Amino acid sequence: MRPVAGSPAGNDYGARILKVDHAGEHGAVNLYSAQISMARFTAPGMVDELKEFRAHEQRHRALFGAEPARRGRARCRSCRLCGIGGRALGLVTGLLGAGAISATTVAVESVVLQHLESQLPALQGNDPAAVAAISAIVA
Repeated sequence: MRPVAGSPAGNDYGARILKVDHAGEHGAVNLYSAQISMARFTAPGMVDELKEFRAHEQRHRALFGAEPARRGRARCRSCRLCGIGGRALGLVTGLLGAGAISATTVAVESVVLQHLESQLPALQGNDPAAVAAISAIVA
C-alpha cells in the first residue's frame, strides 16, 4: 500500500526504503572489495578503477545509513545477508577476470539505478529527506 501524501506513514515508508537501500549499498561495497582482492591476480589493470567504484559505494552506504539512524531506526535485517551475497558475487566474478567484473558492474549498477529511480515517485510529497538522499545518489 502506498502512503498518503503528508501522512506519518510516508516517513515510515521512506525510512524502510532507506534501510533497504543501505543494505544494498553494503552489498555493493562488499562486492567491490572482493573483486579488488581477486582482480589483483586476474585483472590487475582494473584494481584502481574498482577502488574508485568502492569509494563511491562507501559514500552511498554512509548517506543511506545516516538517514535511518537520524530517525532512530535500526539497520535492515537483510544487511548482513546483502554483504555476504555481495562478497560471494565479487569473489566469483573477480576470479573469472576482467570480462566478468565488467559485466557484473554494468548489470548491477544499471539495475540499482532503475531501482532508485522507481522509488522517487512514491516518496515525492511524502518524505523530502528520503527523496533528497536517493536523488543525491541518482545524480
